Amino acid sequence: MYLDAHKYGYILGLAFFGVSTVIVGYLALSSRRMPRPLGALLVLAGAGYLIDTFSFFLIPGYDGSASPIVLAPALVAEIWFALWLLAKGRRLDQPTEHEATSVSSTRMDDIRMVGAVSRLRPRQPPSPWNSERRDR
Repeated sequence: MYLDAHKYGYILGLAFFGVSTVIVGYLALSSRRMPRPLGALLVLAGAGYLIDTFSFFLIPGYDGSASPIVLAPALVAEIWFALWLLAKGRRLDQPTEHEATSVSSTRMDDIRMVGAVSRLRPRQPPSPWNSERRDR
């Protein structure tokens, strides 16, 4: 009984891991600093985890016989991702001018405005010795 509960919990945990792998793969695909095939393979691996999990819960009598086929991209993707992080993850160059300005202009304008506002001095209250009267 407890072994079955462990098995179901482990397989359910793979669904959450599959979702996180899809998200990491999407971020890798949208990044210009990581190989695009690695991102695509990570998305495929996450989809494999989700397919395996849902097939286990939705197909009666499924014993996991298709798991090695569905999860094969996960093995390749995770090993490649770990090796890429070890080899190049710490030695990323600073973004080039093209990469830095690839953000939409409205977002860059907002960032510049926030920077400009933070450099402004706070307004001082009027001095009582000032010749201008502000209560008019």
